[in-house]
Amino acid sequence: MALFQFFEKILRFHSLKDRSQNSIASTLMVPPFIASSYIEYARFYPLQKTVRIISLIREYDLKGKGVDNVSASDGQLLKELVFKILYL
Repeated sequence: MALFQFFEKILRFHSLKDRSQNSIASTLMVPPFIASSYIEYARFYPLQKTVRIISLIREYDLKGKGVDNVSASDGQLLKELVFKILYL
């Protein structure tokens, strides 16, 4: 859940027109001193990459619930997901 929330906030950041610290803080519901960090996060995770990562999180969430997965443990699925996120 925390991983999804992190990337969901980056996705919302990408949609902002006003990227002032106060606007970022209120839109993302984070303290103002953290808001400026999202500028860096968005540079590292451009819009296309962020959308792909959210798609991967959704895919692996379903696998964790048994959809298209018969043998992988939650730990194995998490390792796969992190690997795919790191090497996108």
